[in-house]
Amino acid sequence: MAKKKSTTKSSKVETAVPTTLSKSVRIEKISNGFVISTFTDKGEKAAFGKTRKDAEKIALKMLK
Repeated sequence: MAKKKSTTKSSKVETAVPTTLSKSVRIEKISNGFVISTFTDKGEKAAFGKTRKDAEKIALKMLK
């Protein structure tokens, strides 16, 4: 009898690697409002809010 060759194909499954490993937000009071700064591994972003409540809403959006 002829030997049967066993062939197995391995399929590589690529897993999703998070692009951002760390995030932080800082809210600073300035004379005419608040500055919201986010720091990630990719860089820094900043925004401006008139009131503390606005600044907190913006910070939550920037963290998502």
